[in-house]
Amino acid sequence: IVLEGELTETSFSIDRVSSFSVNTLSLWGQDNFSDTFLDSSKISDSNNIVAGQGQIVLATDTQGYLASGSLASIPVNPASITEWEEFSFSDSESQSTDIKYQLFFASSTDWLIIPESDLAGNASGFDAGPVNLSTLATSTYSQLKIKGNLFSNSTSSSPVLSDWQILWRTSGATPIP
Repeated sequence: IVLEGELTETSFSIDRVSSFSVNTLSLWGQDNFSDTFLDSSKISDSNNIVAGQGQIVLATDTQGYLASGSLASIPVNPASITEWEEFSFSDSESQSTDIKYQLFFASSTDWLIIPESDLAGNASGFDAGPVNLSTLATSTYSQLKIKGNLFSNSTSSSPVLSDWQILWRTSGATPIP
């Protein structure tokens, strides 16, 4: 066992035909779901948005950008999850535009918004990230979906969503250099 700031001495005997290898591993692994919106393959539902070429924007009509739109990710269903870590995103918003993010979980029959009691701020939507998810019980929240709600007060501008991701810890150890 190697502990930071600790010295552990040991001796090894190696003869001429032996080899010696040291591998360091973390106590857990890390995995993620991410979408950079190069296409719509990781979007399960959308309304009044245009996806592709690395961004999400509001759809347009003959007068310009629509006032609102939304999209939802495909289900995030991690294998070997031990703990949710965080949700993060990259977007750009002008003064007349906004994007709010919400997280949903799979019930036995439907997707429900994660209640405020378990994820404060989720009902109104997150505007700044990253969002700490470590308090979410993996037994209750084994699958998640991300929803983005886009708004514009101007037909000449749209918010732009560039990417989003969810990180979690797994039970598999990860090599450390």
